[in-house]
Amino acid sequence: MRILVYGFEPFGEYEKNISQDIIGNLQTETDTEQIIFPVALERQQFLRAMSDVQPDIVLGLGQVDRGDTIRVERRAINMMKKNTAIRPQKILRSGPEHYHATLPIEKRKGLIQSYNAGLYVCNFSLYILLDFFRGSKTRVGFLHVPREIELAKATAVISDILTETRKIWG
Repeated sequence: MRILVYGFEPFGEYEKNISQDIIGNLQTETDTEQIIFPVALERQQFLRAMSDVQPDIVLGLGQVDRGDTIRVERRAINMMKKNTAIRPQKILRSGPEHYHATLPIEKRKGLIQSYNAGLYVCNFSLYILLDFFRGSKTRVGFLHVPREIELAKATAVISDILTETRKIWG
């Protein structure tokens, strides 16, 4: 089994991105690849990585500005917004309205379910990957991590999810 965990570089006014910090703190396992992507609505960066790694499990991490609980994103919508000055547009012109995440992540303390991954790169990456792996056995999930959460706490939750995933799917 191959697992790919990805996060993002800092963006906008942020000097750090909690997703990058978490990936840097995770214990490296031989079955796991880690990638930090630029914050860009560029489909090919995600698809190239999937082709290179050929994962069985994909877990994306992104930074959310507010809150104190990690959000399990259960759905990606076919909409994106490149900046606040323009109207949202479709990610894939002929794509479905939404996809549901295919990696089941059990409810536990420190997690809440969410059905709104936003309109920027987190939702974009989740939608693109769910479309790419549509009909395959590869499972895809995404977590939004509050930027002010304690790094050790967030890393422990993500590590537990990866351990659980290995037990279930490995």
